[in-house]
This record gives sequence, C-alpha cells and structure tokens, in this order.
Amino acid sequence: VVRFDPLDPDSVLAVAGRLLAEVGEALQAQGVALKADVRARRWLAREGYDPALGARPMERVVRARVREPLAERLLAGELGPGTTVRLSANRAGLQFRMAAAARPAAAAPR
Repeated sequence: VVRFDPLDPDSVLAVAGRLLAEVGEALQAQGVALKADVRARRWLAREGYDPALGARPMERVVRARVREPLAERLLAGELGPGTTVRLSANRAGLQFRMAAAARPAAAAPR
C-alpha cells in the first residue's frame, strides 16, 4: 500500500490553475481567451478536492463546470475568435462573463 500525504492548499490551487490553463490552451485554438481569477481557482479547489482522493476529482469538476459549458457555447456560436471569457466565482458558483473584442470602426464612405 502506497500512502500519500494530503495536499496543502497551495498545491490544490496550483492543480486548479493547471487544469484551467489546459482549458485556456484548448480555447486559444478557437481564438478565445480564458481569464480565470483567484476566486474561480479557489472555488474549483474547494469543489474538486477530497481528503481521501486528493485533487483527482477536480478534473471531473473542471470538465463538468468549465469545459462542457464553454464547449456548448462554442457550438451555439456564442463564443468566437476575439472573445474573452472571464471566469470568477461567488456563493452561487462559477460565473462566466463573455466579451467580444472591439471591432475597428468602419471607414466612412468617400
């Protein structure tokens, strides 16, 4: 039997950050930026950590609460190149805010 010491809070936050970075890389391939604040990482660390299992459940939480909702929005056309997704959290859970990049003003006709 191999016994592992429990992860400290900073390590759990680092795992959450790494998993969010992977989501961000996948979104970058679609031209979408992901910006997650510390509240989002803390929420994922809290929801995805189990003292008996460590941070293993976090991947499932990130998939269900971040990857899948963003994939649905991509497929629905709500996200596209130039969009920035800001991820935060409050007592109700994760919060997504989408902002499209500002388009340059059209040139005035001559």
